[in-house]
Amino acid sequence: MRSKSVKVSIDANILVYAFDLNSPFHLVSRQKIEKLLGSNPKIYLSWQTLLEFSSVVTGSKVTTKSSSKAAWKFIESLLQTSSFEIIFPNAQTMAIFKKYRDLKEYPGPKIYDLFLASTLISNGISVLLTQNDKDFFNFENLKIVTLDNAKIFTRCLIDSHQDHR
Repeated sequence: MRSKSVKVSIDANILVYAFDLNSPFHLVSRQKIEKLLGSNPKIYLSWQTLLEFSSVVTGSKVTTKSSSKAAWKFIESLLQTSSFEIIFPNAQTMAIFKKYRDLKEYPGPKIYDLFLASTLISNGISVLLTQNDKDFFNFENLKIVTLDNAKIFTRCLIDSHQDHR
């Protein structure tokens, strides 16, 4: 019996690093994305992630501020490949959101992380590549992978993918 393949998503911060040539995480982010693409048929992105990416790279909190046009050109280049698929909130998203919201407080912008995690989980995404692991650690059914531990995870993905051929 074949097991289901692992569904992976990438957080906005990883996309920002991959886009920003001056980021100290630029090269490693691009390499991790390419490795994931080589070991997984799809990477799933939410509109929330893409909007956050655009907001960050065109805002004042990055090393090199970009134009809106350049940000969306990058997004469109990702979406034009068959490797990336957009996911949306669905009927289960709000129930998952409420479950976790009732367990602890999500002040200020942390509510967006809760909504992203709820959207990912409701779409069957089981892995999130992010550098922001502290905001996602308490979601069961969502494994958090950082750039530091992505090498181990990617090796497991490659082995798992080869086992299913």
